[in-house]
Amino acid sequence: MHRSLVLSVCMLIAVTSLAEAEAIRRWDFNNVDDREGWEVSPSARGVVMGGALWLTLAPFPRVSTRYYEGFGDPLFYIKKSERNNNIISSHSGLNIPAREVTQVRLRVLNLSSITDFFLMWRASGQNWGSNEGNDGFSLLSAPTQSKRCTLRPDLKQWQEVTCFMDGRWQGTIDQIGIRLSDMAVPRGDLWIDWIEIGQGPPQPTPTRPDVVSEHVVPKVTIPGISQTGFVDAFKVLDEALIIDVPVDGFTYPVMGPGGYYGEHWWPLDSSITVVGAQWVNQTFAEGVMRGFRAVQDLGLDGRIENFGPLIGDLSQTPRFFEAAYDVARRTDDSALRIEIYDTMQRYLDWWLSPVKRDPKTGLIVASCEDCETLGELPEWKAPPFVAPIDLNVAVATGAERTARLADDLGVPEAAHRYRETFQELSGAINALLWNEEDGVYYNYDVTEGHPRRHLIVSTFDPLRDRIASTSQRDRLIKKLLDPKEFNWGKYPLTSMSMGDSAYVEAKGKYDLPAWNGDVWTYRNMEVVKGLEESGRPDLAAELNWATIKEFHENYHEFLLPSTGAGGGTDRYAWSASQYIEAIIEHLFGINFDRIHRRLRVTPHVPAELYGHDLAIEGLMLPTGHDTRLSIRVNQSSMTSAIIRISIDGSLPEGDLFVEIPGSGERRVIMRHSFTASFY
Repeated sequence: MHRSLVLSVCMLIAVTSLAEAEAIRRWDFNNVDDREGWEVSPSARGVVMGGALWLTLAPFPRVSTRYYEGFGDPLFYIKKSERNNNIISSHSGLNIPAREVTQVRLRVLNLSSITDFFLMWRASGQNWGSNEGNDGFSLLSAPTQSKRCTLRPDLKQWQEVTCFMDGRWQGTIDQIGIRLSDMAVPRGDLWIDWIEIGQGPPQPTPTRPDVVSEHVVPKVTIPGISQTGFVDAFKVLDEALIIDVPVDGFTYPVMGPGGYYGEHWWPLDSSITVVGAQWVNQTFAEGVMRGFRAVQDLGLDGRIENFGPLIGDLSQTPRFFEAAYDVARRTDDSALRIEIYDTMQRYLDWWLSPVKRDPKTGLIVASCEDCETLGELPEWKAPPFVAPIDLNVAVATGAERTARLADDLGVPEAAHRYRETFQELSGAINALLWNEEDGVYYNYDVTEGHPRRHLIVSTFDPLRDRIASTSQRDRLIKKLLDPKEFNWGKYPLTSMSMGDSAYVEAKGKYDLPAWNGDVWTYRNMEVVKGLEESGRPDLAAELNWATIKEFHENYHEFLLPSTGAGGGTDRYAWSASQYIEAIIEHLFGINFDRIHRRLRVTPHVPAELYGHDLAIEGLMLPTGHDTRLSIRVNQSSMTSAIIRISIDGSLPEGDLFVEIPGSGERRVIMRHSFTASFY
């Protein structure tokens, strides 16, 4: 009885849905060699047989180049010389009033890597819309007059795809087309059974993760830092949210780069944005980890792809490990913690494989996007042969974080193996990247066997996890504090020494030279962490404060070293996220660890703020019980401070550690409200 009732209800829903989805124009591709007026790019075959339009997404001949892996097949990009902007396009003269249609639907068999495409259109009297650079190729943002649509890749069954046009079309639609995402590096075959244009139910509204409301954003009291500007950093993160998922294989809401970069997730950007977002929405951060896992599962070897699911040897600087470890130690979902560990382990093993690790030196080699010293690399289109400082330190740090999580999960053999990896990489970094004569670290040419003597700010990265020895640290700090080198004392650090022959102040939109001089939160926060971890919290506090001040209400991609003016896109998500990180995790020094049942408060207060009252109020702790943390700090010297802490809601289980960095004093107290005084 119940079963029959359920069946009847399901049938009613199905009939209603079909009735609502009315086709105004349809192409069935049922006649051999009849494309029914559709044009197909020459590289995509475009044969009609077996009742479907068969597309072969064949890569261009030089498929093994870094250009191909990073940017795809130029044949699939918009070129000014092409009459149409699409892989396939309908005939013109459709003459469909926009008010009469809300959907474009396709039935496809997708045995390819494609996860996203753009449904494009032009109205009568219009040209195809595009976003083109001076070279005729599209930029990273979506083409105008388009809707991104998604489908499942490598699926051995037919699937129906609906592209919702609700309110997007205007005028009279003359022609439609289908174009791959700019990030696509296609391979495989795609069959289209039919395409139809018609009416249908509106697109369901996806749930938008809250990262910006008054309910989740804490309040801060910091001299020179407005609450409005602090909230604006969270608005930048909200603007970068991609909730129409999947996107390039990513199955959960995720943050893209923001600004003019459009709806693209990248491993580096999407890892860094989690760092700030997790303080206001732990559930969102956990979803991002699941999305990374979904993308990894689309590949063959554990790599997290640079531009969505594709085959190749390229990734991005793996800041994923630290972000993933932080989410894992804050979550109460033990199954997710195991999943995150497995993702970290597989990704780390790829970095340590012969694909990326030079067998002679033991260093990790890179080209193109694998590191962030892009402008210094000799030729990123060539095979890898440079071992960058930042990449090797990032992988070493990844090994250390993976070892920690292995310990936490009771896998001592893996923890021991990855700690050995950390030691091996640290030894190689100090043996080959350290230059005793100059007292700095340089990138290393593994082919020629010599250092590349450009002084990049990543020379300070080995301060992380004490890879550099105390004597090496002290020599590096001499370079750090010389204002003629990295602009210490004026603005945050330049990305290359101002005395280096390759130094340049790049203005305007982003280009590779921006890494050869301009000021980035990304490069500065690595040095802040390194100074903290290597025993110089005083200098870390000063650099952290400089970064907060200059990027406050100025969340540009990078800043100009001479004036502090913004460059690149003006609403850049990782700048906003790292600004948030700089305040919460470093200025106030808040560190929450559910695995070890520990809340640590270790403020890093710069000398400029001695004697001032600093406060953060209503910061969410992911205890599952709406726990809110408030801290007030008044520090008068490096060793003297009064720190008041109150907790609303359920107390987190475990211990609360309060300390002033470098003072050697610590208080361990756990109750709802208390004051810790240091003298």
